[in-house]
Amino acid sequence: MRIGNLVVKIPPGASFSELDAKVRDGEIAGYRQDGDQVIIELTPRSDVEKLKALALPRASLGVWQKLSQVLIPPNREETCAPEYLKLRAWQVAGGVVGGALGYCGATVLFNSQQASFPNGQGIAMAGAWNSYVGLAANTAASMTVARKGDVDPKRVALYAGLWSTANTFAQYAGAVYLPAQHLPVSLALNVSGAFSGNLGGAAGTHVANHMVVEHARGTVGAINGNQDRFAGLLGTPLGIGVQYACSAAGLHPTLAPLGILGGALLFCNLQQINAMRFESVDRAQLEKLVGSLLEGKEPASVEASGLWGTVKEVFAPAAAQEGSVRHLTSAAPLLQEGRVAMLASEDYLVGSSGLVFRQNCSVNSLIRGVAHALMLQKCAPLGELAEQVAPGQGELLLTELSYRALPGGSSWKDQLSLKGWHIHPTKLQVGVEQKWRGKPYQVEAISAKEFSDLLAAPSADALKAVMQGSPLLP
Repeated sequence: MRIGNLVVKIPPGASFSELDAKVRDGEIAGYRQDGDQVIIELTPRSDVEKLKALALPRASLGVWQKLSQVLIPPNREETCAPEYLKLRAWQVAGGVVGGALGYCGATVLFNSQQASFPNGQGIAMAGAWNSYVGLAANTAASMTVARKGDVDPKRVALYAGLWSTANTFAQYAGAVYLPAQHLPVSLALNVSGAFSGNLGGAAGTHVANHMVVEHARGTVGAINGNQDRFAGLLGTPLGIGVQYACSAAGLHPTLAPLGILGGALLFCNLQQINAMRFESVDRAQLEKLVGSLLEGKEPASVEASGLWGTVKEVFAPAAAQEGSVRHLTSAAPLLQEGRVAMLASEDYLVGSSGLVFRQNCSVNSLIRGVAHALMLQKCAPLGELAEQVAPGQGELLLTELSYRALPGGSSWKDQLSLKGWHIHPTKLQVGVEQKWRGKPYQVEAISAKEFSDLLAAPSADALKAVMQGSPLLP
């Protein structure tokens, strides 16, 4: 309930994040800017004195505040998923530990090269072999395993992280225990690393896109680069400190730091996955989420399951479940001229027999097709009435009726993404080989009220009224 307005003058360059937070918490009803003034809509919960303090001159930024402008994305609450800071914190921590691990392992790798090659020419030749083999391995990996990162990014990201960590352990273990076999060990791990890297890269692209809304990805990507550069600066001091501490404690000067930092890197990788709210949906989950959107409700968020729960889910995922919509493996039952023309602007066909998508359809098409199928299910009680109104074409008439009542839903993809859901046609096992296209005709939209009124009190006249202008009517 609004109880009035408060007008305050905001200093130039002031951030509105505080006001945004107060709107979300219900402390104020809203605000709007007019030049250098802000009109704040008050509620009974508003603290007027604190709101007036927003207009006071601010002290100069401290070191941390200036540093945060370089390391924290602007307007983070609006552009980034809620788990952005937690996930990036663990990613940066992993970068720091990885840098320290690289420093500590540099000595054993150098000793292995010296034991394997008598001169610099041999080291250069080994580097050339690794370059050629790495090129071939990365090409093969990009053509094979990379596509798996599209289907289930969260699980693939963990698999890739664990694989990469194992590669690092194997690299240093080989340098310690097989110092004279540097070339075969490095070639084998080069191939293995190419496959883990391509898996992680494919999954990481989806994770990064999920974390940030589309228009801010360039800015946030640059900020992420700043974070990674600062992590690189901290890796070497950490490595030196761990080596010194291990030597002071009487531990092995090489193996102890590698074991400690390797375990820390593994822990950071697991925590990254635990921080992700990023779950691939099956057909039943997609129907539930789309059903909520159709009803105007807030879709459910992915729930955090804890570190152990995350690992358990990743290595023992729940079996995919079917929903109420029947997904056809062939478009043949739905390839009628009228249906193709009606849905000419869509990448799906739907009818009483089921739902089918074209190959490589978009996420928006997946959501829209499922929404249309659910709307058509609501029309089932009108079957006999539709046959009376359009003899021989009743089922098509109901398909058009549900299409007319289908909400736009253009932002549904982003809503579901920010809630932590990943939607992909391969995971959902949809898409058929048949192709179709038709000449579209104008389908007039009807309101949700018109649709619900018809379902509540069906009659031939009411059906004809909402379907006025349809080519299916005699």
